[in-house]
Amino acid sequence: MSTPVYALVVDYIWVIELNENNWGARNYTKQLLLSKNLTDDDLNRLNEICSEIQPRLSLTPIDLLNLGSDSVYYIFRKNGKGVDEKDAERYRGLKSYPSIKGQAYRISIESNLIELSITLAGVALAAFFFFGVVDFWFHFTQQ
Repeated sequence: MSTPVYALVVDYIWVIELNENNWGARNYTKQLLLSKNLTDDDLNRLNEICSEIQPRLSLTPIDLLNLGSDSVYYIFRKNGKGVDEKDAERYRGLKSYPSIKGQAYRISIESNLIELSITLAGVALAAFFFFGVVDFWFHFTQQ
């Protein structure tokens, strides 16, 4: 009965770690962008390079009217292995809105989360294995 609880705890810890990773990537990206003397062409090229290197990182110029507050979110995306909805993978995302040289941008960073079913299966297998070892040890020492 404890296996689902352990799986949920592991999933929760993983989400916290991904949030920290995404905020760190956002801070690094924002600091880098603010410290460089980039032209508009540089920023456009940078967005192309980012999307090639890290497909889940984007830098998009936006209108100041669309400026939002930093936020985190979950999203499900197709993984490319199929078209069925069950093939969707869960991502943890972060959106941030820095201003660079008077132009507002949206930085979006998404990180893939391990599927909860995989976590649950891993925790269950580990629990059954250790229960089996304890059971074997108990029976072995009783003889």
